[in-house]
Amino acid sequence: AVVTPDPPPGGFGSIRGSQWVLSMISRLKPVVVEATWPPVKPGPADTPGRPPFIEGARQTDCDVVHSPELVFEQACALGAMWTGQEPPRGLLAKHFAQAMAPP
Repeated sequence: AVVTPDPPPGGFGSIRGSQWVLSMISRLKPVVVEATWPPVKPGPADTPGRPPFIEGARQTDCDVVHSPELVFEQACALGAMWTGQEPPRGLLAKHFAQAMAPP
């Protein structure tokens, strides 16, 4: 299933705004990918910039893949594809975490 945070201007039928997204994810239980950059910082539901569908996904027990995890997994997959060898994930994770840490 593809879920987008941008509903059509009029929503779908009687479901308006982000309600249609929350309705879909509560029924379908997809893996939700948050692909914003810079990534949304973890925190409470009222964290500024947190998309409502991410909180909705969490509340309905959907798996949520966040931007840093997505970028890390993509880098590992591309490294394996380019070199034909599995990359040193632990070492990459350490450097990635250091690069993502606030200054």
